[in-house]
Amino acid sequence: MSNIAVDRLLSPSVVALLVLWSVPLIGAPPAVEATACAILQKPSAFNGKLVYVKGTVKSGFENFSLCEGGCGAIWVDFADDRLVSPRPNFQLARDAQFGEFERLIKASSVAEVTLLGRLDGVDEVRTTTHVTHQRKHKDGTFSAVVGQGSTGFGHMGQYKARLVVKQVLTVGPTPTLPSPIPPPQTP
Repeated sequence: MSNIAVDRLLSPSVVALLVLWSVPLIGAPPAVEATACAILQKPSAFNGKLVYVKGTVKSGFENFSLCEGGCGAIWVDFADDRLVSPRPNFQLARDAQFGEFERLIKASSVAEVTLLGRLDGVDEVRTTTHVTHQRKHKDGTFSAVVGQGSTGFGHMGQYKARLVVKQVLTVGPTPTLPSPIPPPQTP
């Protein structure tokens, strides 16, 4: 290759593009690695942060959560869920890892994962009750429609933390414990 070809290849615009591709987005905060247990000790410390978290995702009736050990659970939502508020500033990566995650969850309702996403958290879940409609009946009695609100996340607002998933980084089946070996039978 001639010197002229190398000079053209390394023109200022090409060098600038290479530098820009190698630098993370300016102003984009780096992701923090955390355990579910650490997050649940003080969810507000992770509020709004991009986190990597490992654990077991469980899916079932009114449950879609990530847990680790016996310290509680974090609600899981996907970035493209239209009901997630506030809206994330990223999109869900629906790649091969996500496809495998979906397959495992549908097949067995559990999966071992590492997820990347925005953590939303409160240190205490508070519930409120309010009357949305009140009516006085002819016999002098009253009836009311009562609503409930919560500062928490997930089903009935009962979770202190929610992970809005940006990407499934690792996924695998949940290991099962080996069955105990039966005692030998004597003749």
